[in-house]
Amino acid sequence: MKTTISLNRDQQTLTIVIPGDLTSTHVRELRAEIDAVLAESPVHWQLLLFDLTAAKMVDSMGLNLIVAVYKAAQRSGAKMRLTCSNPNVHRALIFTRLDKFVELVMV
Repeated sequence: MKTTISLNRDQQTLTIVIPGDLTSTHVRELRAEIDAVLAESPVHWQLLLFDLTAAKMVDSMGLNLIVAVYKAAQRSGAKMRLTCSNPNVHRALIFTRLDKFVELVMV
């Protein structure tokens, strides 16, 4: 699974698009990609957009990855916005109280 990661310098936004479910099957690969970009990226972004609109399912490993990305954004002084479109994913994010830390947008 290949993640789309882009940095928009004009809007100071780092966008991470997850192309499918965020489950233990794909988390290791995704974490390596995301960690590499976060490590290389100078802190020129103020907003991290985490796009889960293609995901129909998020398991505990996926939630752990979201928390790790949130912590990286927080260390950089950036805010995090998470978008999803599946009601089950949205429910899981609210149930785990991630909506208290990141801006959660249902599209």
